[in-house]
Amino acid sequence: KKMALNSNENMLSYINVGILKVSEKTEDNVEYLSMILETSISYIENALFSVDYSEIRTVLKQETNDASKLELLVNEWLYSANINAIFVIGKTDCFLTWSVPQVNQNREFELVMFSDVSDESGEINFLRLSKLYINKSTNAVIFHVPDESLMCELSFGSKINELLQKACRSRGQNDYMESIQKATITKSQPCKSKVVPVKVSDRHRKSPYPMISVTEATELVLKESSPMQKIWKDARGCYSHILAENIIASEPYPPFPASIKDGYAVLADDKSEIRKVIGTVTPGCQLNFDLKSGSCVRVSTGSVVPDKADAVIQVEDTSIVEKDEEGNEISIKIEKQVNKRFQDIRAVGSDVTQGDVIIAERHKILAAEIGIMATCGIKKALVFQKPLVALLSTGDEVMEPGTPLSPGFIRDCNRSSLEFMLYENKVPVVDCGIAKDSADDYKGHLLAAFKAADIIVTSGSVSMGEKDILKQVLQVDFGAVIHFGRIHMKPGKPTTFATLNFEGKKKLVFCLPGNPVSSFVCFYLFVIPCVKTLMGFKEPRHIPVNVKLAHDLLLDERPEYHRVFLKYDDCTFVAHSTGAQQSSRFLSMLNADAFLVLPPKTDQQSVLKTGSIVKAILVKSI
Repeated sequence: KKMALNSNENMLSYINVGILKVSEKTEDNVEYLSMILETSISYIENALFSVDYSEIRTVLKQETNDASKLELLVNEWLYSANINAIFVIGKTDCFLTWSVPQVNQNREFELVMFSDVSDESGEINFLRLSKLYINKSTNAVIFHVPDESLMCELSFGSKINELLQKACRSRGQNDYMESIQKATITKSQPCKSKVVPVKVSDRHRKSPYPMISVTEATELVLKESSPMQKIWKDARGCYSHILAENIIASEPYPPFPASIKDGYAVLADDKSEIRKVIGTVTPGCQLNFDLKSGSCVRVSTGSVVPDKADAVIQVEDTSIVEKDEEGNEISIKIEKQVNKRFQDIRAVGSDVTQGDVIIAERHKILAAEIGIMATCGIKKALVFQKPLVALLSTGDEVMEPGTPLSPGFIRDCNRSSLEFMLYENKVPVVDCGIAKDSADDYKGHLLAAFKAADIIVTSGSVSMGEKDILKQVLQVDFGAVIHFGRIHMKPGKPTTFATLNFEGKKKLVFCLPGNPVSSFVCFYLFVIPCVKTLMGFKEPRHIPVNVKLAHDLLLDERPEYHRVFLKYDDCTFVAHSTGAQQSSRFLSMLNADAFLVLPPKTDQQSVLKTGSIVKAILVKSI
């Protein structure tokens, strides 16, 4: 799935995206429609992160279901705003005429019909319900998605960017048609696992995997992880990436002596009280003013200081003496003389000297860094490519969020929470759905995940249950090496980490417990450092901080990662528990700012008292 855009020549420069939500807007549903639009934007942008665009420019619009207005807006976006890809979300008859050959003969749009694709459970695939139109003159693509809920399906996130990539390049219609056929996939192909079923009575009663510490587990993960390849990106597209090499200043900044204040450029040793204003510095003007004793040149903050001038007097230290009929200054009075030479002048290269390292390698590019690159004229930079993370849930009892529950079933919250933890950090994600509790289904879903991603994260099927056979499938069907299968911690003891080679590429596999808190905590403790390593972070490990306990806490036999919220008091952070800490109670993550790192209890200590200083791992953006 991931695009092979790893050279400067092949990298897409930018894509303009229009998102149009069609709705019957009323006073009662304004808030709901706004929420749906935001959700739609999230899914679309998440899909776009999987492609190496240097810049994604998004235009948003919400409109009522008026066919003439919608068509007018789409045409405006295509022909005036240079939009490369348009997503129309919601039910509308606007595009029906584009679908009828007799009516469409003179149109600029070509309708591409996707194959009827459904998975073995009978669910209708995203590609089947959606329609794709290609604009013949602009090579732009228009997706009509009748129902925003379709965008959470695997086929949206895993294939839509292949089509968007085409929208950024000037290719003919045949190339588009060829790519469309390749984009038609099912969620998973039937696969036969080599795992031999074991009778319940013959299953392991004890885990064959030795218990290791959290520190040992973390080091094993980091040992198997290494940075992704380096790619060139447009400066603005480097946002949230890790720099792969130093950025060197190719010119000094400022490139000229610049005024620090709005005021007047003067000769520093001139003590004249009244000065004649002989001109004004404007961008591109000649700077050889006849500056001498008794004269001055008006300058602005940041403007170049003219030749001969060696000081600036701020406008606040002057008063007007004479002006012409049009209000232009003829002469001024100096109320406060120059204190020293080069007063209020920034020398050439005073901020950045040519050849300086302005941003060091392994530095994360955020807003300030983008501004520095713009200031120094840096057009592109070498950064580490981001890994793609696949998320897969398992279990016969697990259902999609929003589905009415039958007795004995639960809704899957693991993929949603983990997806948006990654999304908050601009890490691309592919949703691989829910695998049923069979070796064949596990293999089929894992096969799709390995084709798509660098890091694969599963939840469920790793404990001691009769259907917990995920590790066997990894070993038997894919030749995986299990580096650990148990960790001395609470929650998350059965967390598993494996590596394997798939089609010549190394895959990192994390099998997390199914309980939502265990999954979330272990994802943060082990997967995030792995992601950071692949992204190129210099230090991927979590750095703990000291906090003070607000109340007594009972210790467990295992080291515990207790969820807390923090309050600042008396020059320190005070930790308050989020309540009951059962691994199934996801509410314990609500408002959690940190995980307390609690030691195991001993004969000498079973309680940590109020006021104790404890290490804590902050839960925040990476």
